[in-house]
Amino acid sequence: MDALDDLARFAHVDPTQTDAKTIHEGVDMVERKLWKALDALGVTRIDQVGAPFDPNLHEAVTTQPADHPAKDHTVGAVLQPGYQMGGALIRPARVVVLTWPGEAS
Repeated sequence: MDALDDLARFAHVDPTQTDAKTIHEGVDMVERKLWKALDALGVTRIDQVGAPFDPNLHEAVTTQPADHPAKDHTVGAVLQPGYQMGGALIRPARVVVLTWPGEAS
């Protein structure tokens, strides 16, 4: 896989001979290539802020107060993205869940 070959090359560069911008651009390129390959296999990322909290896709790490009743039990922040392949969960997204402190409307 090209992305792994590129990653191996970047893992062995001499940091004294390479500037940070070049390393950053290289890692970005590897990430894009890896996602292209994963996308072709049907892997998708679970990282949508504002989505309804779904215990089948999300692991609630903590809660925070929602600023509006409509945001009750929605994802307020993604601490670590999750992944699915087809319909199968590979890893749940670790999220902050918003909760409305008052009565639901």
